[in-house]
Amino acid sequence: MTECNIRTTRLSEHLARLCAGLVDRHTGGPGNVAANAYFASVTADAGLDVERIDFDCFEWEPGPAQVTTASETITVKRGPYSLPCDAEGPLLAATTVEELAALDARGAILVLHGPIASGQLTPRGYPFYAVEEHTQILSAIEAAAPAAIIAVTGRDTMAGAVYPFPLVNDASVDVPSAYMRDVDGPALLAHVGETVRFTMDAKRIPTRAEQVIARKPGTGSGRIIVSAHIDTARETPGALDNGTGVACLLGLAQELTSRSTRHTIEIVPFNGEDNYAAKGELVYLEANPGGFGDVTVVVNIDAAGLTGAATDVSFYGCPDAVRTAAEHAMAPFASVQEGPQWPASDHMVFAMKGTPAMAIASAELTRIAGEIAHTQADTPDLADPTLMDEIVAFLLGFIEELDAAD
Repeated sequence: MTECNIRTTRLSEHLARLCAGLVDRHTGGPGNVAANAYFASVTADAGLDVERIDFDCFEWEPGPAQVTTASETITVKRGPYSLPCDAEGPLLAATTVEELAALDARGAILVLHGPIASGQLTPRGYPFYAVEEHTQILSAIEAAAPAAIIAVTGRDTMAGAVYPFPLVNDASVDVPSAYMRDVDGPALLAHVGETVRFTMDAKRIPTRAEQVIARKPGTGSGRIIVSAHIDTARETPGALDNGTGVACLLGLAQELTSRSTRHTIEIVPFNGEDNYAAKGELVYLEANPGGFGDVTVVVNIDAAGLTGAATDVSFYGCPDAVRTAAEHAMAPFASVQEGPQWPASDHMVFAMKGTPAMAIASAELTRIAGEIAHTQADTPDLADPTLMDEIVAFLLGFIEELDAAD
């Protein structure tokens, strides 16, 4: 078996292990715990220095939710991290913050639809950016003090391909929340003004998760950080989002075993990109109190390796030496090309701080986000291990180019 075939087989095995049983890897869940333990084991076996940092987070369990009217029972979806509810009150509705503020909604079952429910709300206190409109909606919901909210939602690219999307995905919001498809909304809205009963069995469970950091010490100064998020959205195997990225990290770690590098190579499976609180990212930032002034570049892999699609590399605040090194490393691979910037995922954590960053993603990123990500359709058969191997080979060449540069 050739060296390339060995690497490809390893990458396939890593992806299969990460997606074993098609179990999700949401932060703090059993699949997440197993995936991080696997990552730590493989990188330790490859001879890297491995650090494992525990952190607090919340788990949650899906449960039934329903609205009972005088004439029918309507089933809805229980919102992530929601508290339970068993309440009876008037069914009210609002489409804007202004309509919501004008309602006497205390103790009511409140249906949010239309503009106010058109996009998933950015969690309050999200550490990397805030959307003022979303903050206002969350404040208005809490000020209205309903017994619960039920959001009528469709699709939102920020929530991936999941349909419908939960309006609230935030453990800091204590108003019980549920959601339902936009096409089913009229059936519920037909009962506005009636007294209804809303019941939802829900649990918000304190638990622990970990952020793993693997390091290959260099012979000189400077760091290259290579990352990919290991967590997934709930109830998705997360093969492209982002098992392929993590498999590439593991493949890179195994290739570094027999190599000497001038830069210290830090390999980071971020545990929080699909989590409302981004706890793993915060833990990693806290583990770097001196900042990232010694970092030559951060390379983040997300949504890469889709069969039949090229691999895009995009740049964020990179100096000429980094871009030149990347261009030289791309040259041997017809499938690896420069692509458009993608202002999402973990590379933006660094780009927004002024640290040079790069993103590696599929050229069919729009398709992945709109049709595959955050759904049960995101399975390993969609990935091409040959493309993943070329990403690893590109990274090795890129590191060599940077090591050789002044």
